[in-house]
Amino acid sequence: MEMVSESGFSRRRFLGRAAAALALPGLSAQQDPAAYGLTALLDGSGMVRIPAGEFQMGSAGGEADEAPVHRVRISRDFEIGKFEVTQAQWETAMLDPHAKAGAVRTTPEAATVGSDPSHFKGRSLPVESVSWDDIQVFLARLNARDRDHTYRLPTEAEWEYACRDDSAGLAASAWYKDNSGDRTEAAGGKQPNARGLYDTLGNVAEWVEDWYGHDYYAESPAVDPQGPAAGSYRVYRGGSWLDPAKYCRVTARNFEFPVSRLYNVGFRVVRTPAATNDALVGLWSGKMDGLTAIRMTIEEQDGKLAGAVLFYLVRRDPGVAPTASPGFPTPIISPRFDGKRLTFKVSHKHAHPPRTLHDPPVDFRLELTGPDKAMVYAPEGATLEMIREMP
Repeated sequence: MEMVSESGFSRRRFLGRAAAALALPGLSAQQDPAAYGLTALLDGSGMVRIPAGEFQMGSAGGEADEAPVHRVRISRDFEIGKFEVTQAQWETAMLDPHAKAGAVRTTPEAATVGSDPSHFKGRSLPVESVSWDDIQVFLARLNARDRDHTYRLPTEAEWEYACRDDSAGLAASAWYKDNSGDRTEAAGGKQPNARGLYDTLGNVAEWVEDWYGHDYYAESPAVDPQGPAAGSYRVYRGGSWLDPAKYCRVTARNFEFPVSRLYNVGFRVVRTPAATNDALVGLWSGKMDGLTAIRMTIEEQDGKLAGAVLFYLVRRDPGVAPTASPGFPTPIISPRFDGKRLTFKVSHKHAHPPRTLHDPPVDFRLELTGPDKAMVYAPEGATLEMIREMP
């Protein structure tokens, strides 16, 4: 797939520009304002439920990073947008009628996030020219409007699982280089795939949650893979109006910096039921080097979360099997849970993080068991962030 910013730069490959072809006659575009408005996301009418299941992820005949083909199980049902997020939905979520004059929204890198960012204009057109970081601002605003659900980007595995059932031919289901007229088209103007999703292989490509790892498929877990714990690039999937047919494949992987704004890349959302404090109460554990490295107790006291972390010292001597010995409980500070993320702090002064003799003295990564993503500990009491998708 060709990744292009306003400057026309392609990070992965540079394609020669051919003469523009005449656009093929298209099906009727989705013109019902209710279908591409924000309410369709919030009331669920614009979402499609995807049941849990298994599939073969990747391709043996694509790019090197699409291999090896491996079996993946998605353990929980989820809902995903029937259409790519439209400009009407973006604008409604991002405009704040109560904001002070001149108020702006910024990403962690201090980039301003506007309410009308797209290169091609039209309320029923998919929003584009939005970075992965910009989308996090949109999702935060969406989550603030609906306390019963958590809205997020799909994981790479969820995206491929939901989008791979496409029995219609490319021309009938996608706006791509040969028929797009070199621009985006209204959401839902082509035939949906077998799941009822529109524009999965064309119109705009779609950001997903994962960091990019070229060789990640070789080490990907079999259940609910979440992508690498860290990286430089975020993944986006699917074809776009700009791409020749050979790049409009459901297994094709593409990547860019999370700050990049590309006028052929947008996104669609996933939502799951929001969890409550009740789902967090209990014992949590994590692993490091195959050993239990942390045990965390969460409880609720007078409606507020509280808890403690028990760190372990992991010792790895040459020629000897690694061992772990417990330290002492360290209270967690200011725990907060928003239905998706549990964040808290631990005083570095009192905590004894697990480490090996060959690791740096402070920094380390804990990989949580089950469907959880990585949790990172940083020096001097920086925030520990645990992300878990609750059933």
